[in-house]
Amino acid sequence: MLNQCFKVAGAVIAFVGLVTLPEDINTWWGRLQDVGGMFESNPLAGGALAFGIILLAWGYRDELRRRVSGSKRWRSEKELEDELSTWLRDAGYSVEYQPTVPGVSFALTATSVDRPVGIVRPVGSPGILLQNVVKPGPPHDTVIGAMDDDQSSSLKEDLGIELARFGLGFNVEDILGQGIRLDYLLVITDTLTQYQFIDRVYFVGRAILLVQLILIKHVREAQRQGTAPVQLTPVPQSSPDTAEFPIVPAS
Repeated sequence: MLNQCFKVAGAVIAFVGLVTLPEDINTWWGRLQDVGGMFESNPLAGGALAFGIILLAWGYRDELRRRVSGSKRWRSEKELEDELSTWLRDAGYSVEYQPTVPGVSFALTATSVDRPVGIVRPVGSPGILLQNVVKPGPPHDTVIGAMDDDQSSSLKEDLGIELARFGLGFNVEDILGQGIRLDYLLVITDTLTQYQFIDRVYFVGRAILLVQLILIKHVREAQRQGTAPVQLTPVPQSSPDTAEFPIVPAS
C-alpha cells in the first residue's frame, strides 16, 4: 500500500514539475543539458521534478532491483514462508508450522472453520502445493464400507465429477484407506498478491467442504435404501469426516 502511494505521488509531482518548465522546446532541451541552469531558472519546478523522480524510484525499488540485478522478490524460501504466513494470519487463518520431509522446503497448515489446508513448498517446484486428505470418520466409514459395488461406484463418480469441475488434482480410489486426496498447484511469481493467494487457499477449503457434503449425501442415501447398518441411523447433521494434512508433495 505504501509503495503504491509513492508511485502515485511521484508520478503526480513529477508531472507538475515537468509541465511548469519553460514552454519553448528549444529552451527545454537546452536546460536539460545544463541541470544547474534549469534549477537556477525555476528552482520550484526543478525541485518538484527531482522529488517526484525520487519518489517514483523508491516506489518501484523492488521492480528496479529485480531488473538490474536479476534478483527475486523473495530472496530465500524463509522470506516466502514468512510472507505467506503473515497473509494467512491477516486473513483470519490460524497457522501451524509443520516438520518438513525430504524434498520439501517448508510446510504449513492454515485452518479456518475446522477445515485445514496444507501449504507445501516442494524443492525445485515452480509453486506451492495446496493439499489435503479427507477421510470418512465414524459412523460414515462404517456405512461406506457396507456399500455394494453400485453404491460405491456412484459415490466415486460424484466425487470425481465435482472435483473435476473444481479443477483440482484428486484421488478417490481408496476412500476408506488413503482417503480422498486433493491437490492444487499455485505457481509462485513476483506479482503474486495476498488476495490471489488467500483466494486459492479458500478455494481448496471449499473443495474439502464439497467432499464432506457428498459423503453425507451418499451415506444418507444408503440408509434410505436400507443397506446401511440400522444402529447408525440417523446420520448426524454435522460431518464427522476429518481433513488431514499429508505433509508430502503429490507424486
